[in-house]
Amino acid sequence: MHPSFLHTTTFCLMALLGCTNDKRTESSSTGDAETGPYTQFLQGTFETTSPDGSVTYEAVDVLAQRTIDSAAGTIVEDTFHGDEPRTTIFTLQPGTLIFDVTDEDNTFAGTITFESDDWVGSNVTYDLEIFGDYPGSITGTGIWQADTYITDKEFANPMGTIEARTVEVLTVISEEQYAAALPE
Repeated sequence: MHPSFLHTTTFCLMALLGCTNDKRTESSSTGDAETGPYTQFLQGTFETTSPDGSVTYEAVDVLAQRTIDSAAGTIVEDTFHGDEPRTTIFTLQPGTLIFDVTDEDNTFAGTITFESDDWVGSNVTYDLEIFGDYPGSITGTGIWQADTYITDKEFANPMGTIEARTVEVLTVISEEQYAAALPE
């Protein structure tokens, strides 16, 4: 696998953590999910493998801060993939459970569809297009198991051939834990 492909694909996949968890605690959030912006912090791992999972291409630590603003219809996700910062913007399509999603550098675009109107605890489905030197598509799912969010996504080239799989395992943490884990 070409190193540039791996970096580009990993970056694009990492930027798409998914939604948040309804296991809200005073130590892991600020704001009120119903009336104002709500911030959640997550930490975990991100692994890119061959399509069948038998060969690991890359495994990195992940740190995320997600700000959910139901009044504005947005979710802003600030992540560190290793020590590399990224921002992803989710914008709700009015009257739906579908968010238009892109990153600040416009390296990808597409949709994330929620199963319910609970932006904090809903499972999601990803359908994204990747741009640049290694274009393709990303499809997959994100599910919650207690305070842990798990994604399983596949990257396909423009011909539709699956070239990589990513799995993220992220756990809700407190703001203090997030601050202590920030890259220096």
